[in-house]
Amino acid sequence: KNMKKLYIQFLVGLLLFPACKKNSIDPANSDNGSTYNASALLSNITTNVILPTYSDIDTKAGDLLTAINDFKNIQDATTLANAKQAFIEARIPWEQSEAFAFGPVSTLGIDAACDSWPLNATDINAVLASAVTIDKNYVDGLSETTKGYHCIEFLLWGNSHNKVVGDFTSREYDYLLAATQSLKGQTALLLNAWISTGGNFGKKFSKAGSGSSIYTSQRSAMQELANSNFDSADEVGNSKIDKPLVEQNAAFEESQWSQNSKAELQDNIRSIQNVYLGKYNSGGNGIGMSDLVNGKNAELDMKFKQELIDAINEIGAIPGLFSDAIINNKSKVKSAQAKVRTVQSTLEEQILPLVNGL
Repeated sequence: KNMKKLYIQFLVGLLLFPACKKNSIDPANSDNGSTYNASALLSNITTNVILPTYSDIDTKAGDLLTAINDFKNIQDATTLANAKQAFIEARIPWEQSEAFAFGPVSTLGIDAACDSWPLNATDINAVLASAVTIDKNYVDGLSETTKGYHCIEFLLWGNSHNKVVGDFTSREYDYLLAATQSLKGQTALLLNAWISTGGNFGKKFSKAGSGSSIYTSQRSAMQELANSNFDSADEVGNSKIDKPLVEQNAAFEESQWSQNSKAELQDNIRSIQNVYLGKYNSGGNGIGMSDLVNGKNAELDMKFKQELIDAINEIGAIPGLFSDAIINNKSKVKSAQAKVRTVQSTLEEQILPLVNGL
């Protein structure tokens, strides 16, 4: 994902500068005289979407660390199954944070440290074959593609996708524990960067245009949010789905070892949906991007809500494992990809212009 992020950061830069903005609009057709006040929207998304998502990321990383520690201490089938399940659960809030991958998660290098892919299995195996002491400090200093979620995933499942207790070496246990400790350090850093008792980036974002040192206008914060939504849809449709499908090779699948790709792709779209509806998990609808869009174009609002549902459902309708479907059910994978690309297109061509016109 680190290579993809470079492209995303470049694209966001283009979108944020009017002189070279991909989604620039004709001033004659824009609502530049808009009096829309985004204060409640930014506050709700910060308080009821971003912060609880980051809190869950850190909590689930802690649960994963507990499970990995249990597995290292009690090496049996039950603790291994618990560790694998804890990993799957830890991925849910992380993947549901992709639609707001800006701020500290990017500037502090947390995204790269936690979720870089493709993984460098060669270097991981080299660490395992070495005599170095594998602890948290050592893993913290490793390259991005040899730590984080996917390193833990690789060590838990292996190339067979089904490692059993007898397959683990003592150094793999050490690496697993140290990598998870390192991950937990990153998730704690991320949460702390946003909360009021830490870096308080949440206030800097939610108070855009009212003394924020980073976002001098509500428009700039709304652009950040909308562009990040677009980037997430673009990555799902044109990288996470497209690369393994075009190459006909599961080696390009992001979560290839746990074979959890379909659920994670759905959660990427749910992340956009959460921002759009202003809610997270089972909470009721708050004030989200929908509030802005509905006030300007109610038909577009209804259309986009359905497009998000359609994309989530179509990904879920891919038969069997994603790694098998890219070979044996290409039409279903392409259908899901088309739904995601529709979400991306609507964001780029219809919703971003509304935001840019604020």
